[in-house]
Amino acid sequence: MLSADWVFRGIGNLIGMPLAIAVGRRITLLLFTLVVILGAVLSAVSKTYEWHLAARMILGLSAGQSEALVPMITQVRLASLFISRF
Repeated sequence: MLSADWVFRGIGNLIGMPLAIAVGRRITLLLFTLVVILGAVLSAVSKTYEWHLAARMILGLSAGQSEALVPMITQVRLASLFISRF
């Protein structure tokens, strides 16, 4: 079950990073946060292994975005603070 999560994190990054460049990082991060909530709820209420695996795949699709976008947003923000001081 863990490997499916990691595979779908990679697929989520392939989908999410071009989307973040096209429409903006904040909107993309908020959208994928809603997908995380949906996957977590599905994972919590799943009764069978198949539903739980599908919920974990949904979580994997959206979890990769926080790993990729949050450092990117932080880097840009810190760079703008540092440059504005000099």
